[in-house]
Amino acid sequence: MENAELRSLLQKLVETFNEVPKPEPLSSFENSHDDEEVAIFNSTNWETATYWEFCHGLEGWIICSPETRVYLTPRLLRMLLLRQDGKHEGAADNLSFELLPHLQEPTVFGLLNSGQMSAVIDAVAYVDRTRWYPSGSDAAGDLARCWGLQDS
Repeated sequence: MENAELRSLLQKLVETFNEVPKPEPLSSFENSHDDEEVAIFNSTNWETATYWEFCHGLEGWIICSPETRVYLTPRLLRMLLLRQDGKHEGAADNLSFELLPHLQEPTVFGLLNSGQMSAVIDAVAYVDRTRWYPSGSDAAGDLARCWGLQDS
């Protein structure tokens, strides 16, 4: 683990999302274009999952419910923060292309409480500062503005 700030961010995610129930199943097969990927998604151990595993079950993520997205948010952020890439070294940063737009959907962020929103913003701000800074990323600010926590 890189430092105390990172440990603190991970702990905050765990604490603020610990009461979120795990949907069973995580994703249904209804409207699925790839049942095998949905099965992989549902059978993945999300406590230790890597970006590689996320990609292999991508159809499950695409069609899952807002409740599943909320349940997986801290786990996917941990994957991003710790760069749990699996076979795709350096690719966990790509997770932001799947995760961040879904966090901006009212059906998803409407399920988050203020503590969860704060934990997510802090985690994304850390990645903005430590990984995405060369691009001038303000993904945390974009989320905060979308959620009405920051002026435009």
